[in-house]
Amino acid sequence: MNKEFTSGYAPVNGLDIHYQIHSAADERKTPLVLLRGGGDTIQTSFRYLLPAVARDRQIIAFEQQGCGRTADIAERRFSFEQSADDAIALLEHLRTDRADLLGFSNGGTSAAPTLVVGSDRDVMRPEGAVELFRLLPHAQLAILPRTEHMEITTRTSWLVPMINEFLDAEMPKTM
Repeated sequence: MNKEFTSGYAPVNGLDIHYQIHSAADERKTPLVLLRGGGDTIQTSFRYLLPAVARDRQIIAFEQQGCGRTADIAERRFSFEQSADDAIALLEHLRTDRADLLGFSNGGTSAAPTLVVGSDRDVMRPEGAVELFRLLPHAQLAILPRTEHMEITTRTSWLVPMINEFLDAEMPKTM
């Protein structure tokens, strides 16, 4: 993982959320927020992917409630909606008014994905990924062959070009 980053804790919605900011070579690009999988840390979800995408843009990664260096609060309910609210509050705390989101596994549920990446050996069968893809306007779909669920973010030679092309493309006008 890139050794040059800043990290800290943000007081967000009753939590002290641990976050990292990996600086980008091109600050004109929209920052990318990485939303990790369930129970994962920044390292376990994005060890391979983070340094590869940080070459081209600023990356904001954080550990959600009860994961890694962010403590759990027993009486605080955990939900995908709460995780999304925490991500928004973290961006407000960091004074980041615009960001793209990349979610892996459970993190994809907290974001409204439009680049759907699955694998032929994933917990979500390819048919489910196709159904999700069809529901999302302007979506793109990639199915990674010979890839288990936890291997998806290790396939950087496939993912990074897809992610960069998707994020750099002009957003289609909505009617």
